[in-house]
Amino acid sequence: MANLSSAMKSFCLLEQLAEGNSPLHRLHPGAKLAITLVYVVCVISFPASSLSALVPFTAYPIVAMALSGTPWKPLLQRIAVAMPFVLFTALSNLLLNRRVLYFLGPLPVTGGLLACLSIVLKAFLTVGAVLVLIATTSMETLTGQLVRLHVPKILCLQLTMTYRYISVLIQQAQRMYAAYQLRSCGKKGIQMRDMGCFLGQLLLRSFDQAERIYCAMKCRGYDGTYHAECRWPVTARDAEAACVASAAFLLLRVFNLSVLLGKLI
Repeated sequence: MANLSSAMKSFCLLEQLAEGNSPLHRLHPGAKLAITLVYVVCVISFPASSLSALVPFTAYPIVAMALSGTPWKPLLQRIAVAMPFVLFTALSNLLLNRRVLYFLGPLPVTGGLLACLSIVLKAFLTVGAVLVLIATTSMETLTGQLVRLHVPKILCLQLTMTYRYISVLIQQAQRMYAAYQLRSCGKKGIQMRDMGCFLGQLLLRSFDQAERIYCAMKCRGYDGTYHAECRWPVTARDAEAACVASAAFLLLRVFNLSVLLGKLI
């Protein structure tokens, strides 16, 4: 129950953070989307052997969190959720590529090891950049900006509805878990033999809840049209920030700053 409560608080924290008033919060959502897109493309475009070139890109999440006042602990917790899936893919490279590239003292460095570290670092940077974007921009503003960028409205609507339904799903699981605990004679957690039934009931209850939500939306005049939110126009400051940040990322993609600094030192 504590885990579900903490999950609910953690989910609501992002929406609370998006209501801030920092310089990054006041930046136009289109500029933030462009900056994040260029950053992600530059990071994932590096080959597996260019591990040192990725190090300067760690500055962007750190600077963005400092400018926006975003706490680092909740973001690291969310990044940790995605890491097991990334590690499963990254560790397989240790077995698939055992060719020794060079020796770091007595330790051999294989191509698989570099690929493994590169995948983990890329996932850390890209997920961190996306989380900073979500923590500084509300979901309605983001999807509204995507609509204005001619992303299909049906995709934006599905994204918004899925994001909003997460809280409903967590609340439903909390109620079911409380009812289960009252009938489990003081046993902690859900027994493995009951897990299948619990998840099945959660799925069925989610379908029923979704149907009730849809009927409530229809009663309030919902006709399937997605109305994009537009709060402010793009200013010269927004365009300048997007151009400067994108240019910096492109320069870091072309020139390996770590190698250049190593030669100077």
